[in-house]
Amino acid sequence: MFDHVRSPLGLLLTLVIFASISVAATPSLLAQEQCRYFAETQFTVCDDTEAMFLTTFDAYGLQNVGYPVSRRYTRDGFVMQAFQKAIFQWRSDSQSTVFANIFDDLHRDQYDDLLLSVRQTPLQLPDDWDEEGQSFEEIVASRQALLDVRPALKSSYFAVTDPLLFFGLPTSEVEDMGNHYAVRLQRAVLQEWKEDVPWATAGEVTVANGGDITKELGALPADAVVPESAPTAPTPVPPPAAATTGDVRITDIAYDGIVYRVESDEYAKITNMGNSAVNLAGWRLYAGDPGQNFYFPTFLIQPGQSCRVYTNEYHPESCGFSFGRGSAIWNNDGDCGYLYDGTGAQVSQYCY
Repeated sequence: MFDHVRSPLGLLLTLVIFASISVAATPSLLAQEQCRYFAETQFTVCDDTEAMFLTTFDAYGLQNVGYPVSRRYTRDGFVMQAFQKAIFQWRSDSQSTVFANIFDDLHRDQYDDLLLSVRQTPLQLPDDWDEEGQSFEEIVASRQALLDVRPALKSSYFAVTDPLLFFGLPTSEVEDMGNHYAVRLQRAVLQEWKEDVPWATAGEVTVANGGDITKELGALPADAVVPESAPTAPTPVPPPAAATTGDVRITDIAYDGIVYRVESDEYAKITNMGNSAVNLAGWRLYAGDPGQNFYFPTFLIQPGQSCRVYTNEYHPESCGFSFGRGSAIWNNDGDCGYLYDGTGAQVSQYCY
């Protein structure tokens, strides 16, 4: 999905989406297709000569983009693939993946009324809302200032590592939708709940996933949402090694985050105390309450290496793990974390 309209905001959006993963697509890398099948949603993500979406998925992680919810498809000449929280667009000119501006494209395709009635998504601001002649920085500032009226929404927006990348800019004012406040962004919708609902408590902010909504509305090509069969032959990607036990421990829990209310910068630190690398595939970090589980992907933690599992931030320099939670996990007045290996055995406990 790519909007060719060049309004002042349209030009800005083009600049925003180029904050992306750049891939050095060398001939040796592309000589063999690499794919991964996701049984959870029955779709495959690949690196090949057409696009390098698997590399992008691994770079951002499941917590940030979700599972694939479509096959590849083409829109406006670009190769695309939808995930729960994002839609990837391959740019062959720069050999990079960018995030499509999902809700801008739904506006362009005239889904606004349906979004409002079915998903309580605010209508998009008029195309001429930005003042003529504003600079990039001025447009960003004025758009983000729309969040000032609801501090909880603003805090959740800025809680992610790169708001412009994962959310884009606000494209509506904050609207009172009855039992919650909502603001429309380029790639998601933030909702602050006034009352307890089955999926959130009063005052909690949740994120409506753009890829899921696009699929739900029928805005993806029909042939792109047909589930794929599991591969019947070995895929080119070697299967990950079986998860092993090892001397990996929880060595710290930074429980008092500084991000207002949601404390997205909380983290638990694990460290490989042994003398050999340990494959964390299938390992689990449990924060003590129902649903507070982080399942590790295939990852070799080296001897002496430490990794952090953040509550809702992405830090590739510390392994890039995140619970992807919109609210605080670790209790400031005392809590325990538990680490389980790939066999399900508890190997570490850390209390404070």
